[in-house]
Amino acid sequence: MQMIKFFCCCFVALFVFESCFNSNSKKEDNSVYQKIEKLDGQGVYEVTYTEDGQISAIKSFTNDTLNGFSYSFHENGNVYEKAEFKNGKRIGHNLIYNEDGMLAFYRYFIKPGKLVFRRAYQNGNVVKEDGGFIVLEPLGISQEQGDSLLSIHITTIIPPDCYNVTTDIEVIDEKHNILDSVQLIDQEVFVYDMQLNNTVRTVLVKCNLYESLLDSVTIVHREYAMNNMLKILAGEKDFLYKHN
Repeated sequence: MQMIKFFCCCFVALFVFESCFNSNSKKEDNSVYQKIEKLDGQGVYEVTYTEDGQISAIKSFTNDTLNGFSYSFHENGNVYEKAEFKNGKRIGHNLIYNEDGMLAFYRYFIKPGKLVFRRAYQNGNVVKEDGGFIVLEPLGISQEQGDSLLSIHITTIIPPDCYNVTTDIEVIDEKHNILDSVQLIDQEVFVYDMQLNNTVRTVLVKCNLYESLLDSVTIVHREYAMNNMLKILAGEKDFLYKHN
């Protein structure tokens, strides 16, 4: 008789446990739902809500593809991720936050889906960093009246915790003579043009970035001798590009 009571108690306990487990699983499965909202002239936004009506994500679409800014949120309402999309892929500044609102990760995509820089934060301090602050992309070489016109697209990546960023750019020939120089202050995108004599066969683009932090102490954050060699092909409107 005692054995029968024991098995009955085990069965009841198992039934209660399974009921609780299935109840929680069902609640999690139905915890969010979508609502499509269209704002005139601004595309279509998909807004995702939690079961209690709190917004968990806002995504921007154009022709059923992610385009524009998108946001997602922690359960406490603080922002989890700020991202911009182009043709379904992340582009530009990308920020991920902890639940307490402090920045956890920063990433920069120079082109859709092409990550070139990332930082990891802990308690507001940088703990890890990959990639470079300065990205050079050659636009082309064109011939004008016997000389060559060199065009370079320069992107200076400025994370949220950087202030008063100054970028010094020098163009040097194979004999280490300075051909030209330019200085950018708090400027993220710049197209650099300069005239090159056709006797110049190779140029080195050297970039230094200086960052003035919150304590107003200017430091050399990192020196860039990027060895971006632009090989000018005499008589042709093209060049070879090597990134070391």
